[in-house]
Amino acid sequence: MYTRQIIETETAKLAARLAKSDDIEELKRIHSNWIISNEQNQDPFKWDLVFHTTVAEVSGNVVLVKILQLLESMMRKYSDSYFMGVDASCAQQQHLEIINAIESRNEQVASSAMKLHLVESHEGILRKFGSKQKNDICSEY
Repeated sequence: MYTRQIIETETAKLAARLAKSDDIEELKRIHSNWIISNEQNQDPFKWDLVFHTTVAEVSGNVVLVKILQLLESMMRKYSDSYFMGVDASCAQQQHLEIINAIESRNEQVASSAMKLHLVESHEGILRKFGSKQKNDICSEY
């Protein structure tokens, strides 16, 4: 998760600097799809992953996008199980705060909101899976 913090806080910052109105609308559409997917118990991780990947794409940095894509399988290892039966409303609110910061072009808030989201997600995964897997979860991504 530390790798994601380094990469994704920077992608959020760059996205706030470079996002076009179409990019903002796409992030909002993805967010809406995630809410619907979560309510219907239909692979909510899919839309979470699409959101994070899209923020990276909006950043305009192809290398950061590729690195995030490389981390996808490791992310899915824990996130698929994590999202099952979990109330995602907190994470959804955090995504909305990231979108709002990007839309308002506030690079620092976008970066900080992404970091908070990743830290809290990481803590939630650790709580769900327990200390037994802590080293695996911390070191993998």
